[in-house]
Amino acid sequence: MNIKSIIKRIFQNSLYLIFGRITSGLLLFLLIVIMANKFGAEGIGYYSMIIISAELINKISDLGLTKYSIKKIARNNEQFSNMFASIITTKFISTILFYLIFTLLIMN
Repeated sequence: MNIKSIIKRIFQNSLYLIFGRITSGLLLFLLIVIMANKFGAEGIGYYSMIIISAELINKISDLGLTKYSIKKIARNNEQFSNMFASIITTKFISTILFYLIFTLLIMN
């Protein structure tokens, strides 16, 4: 691979990423406009709270597990299926646990 093909590939991939970000932003904006027309201000408020709560629970329950998992799997490919099952199980349990904690905190 020569330097020109590498630069061309980087440029092409960058354009794909930029196009993807712009497209997803426009689609999200369109979705919010449609939802605002259909559900009103109160509905958008509920929607925003649900999305923010879900994202907060997701970030807290991850606790760096994704990055750790990538590192472990990259070092030991042979154990991928065993590691993947334990990672998914751990993420599922931690998500449920933090969801319950979050719900209990909100209810009080």
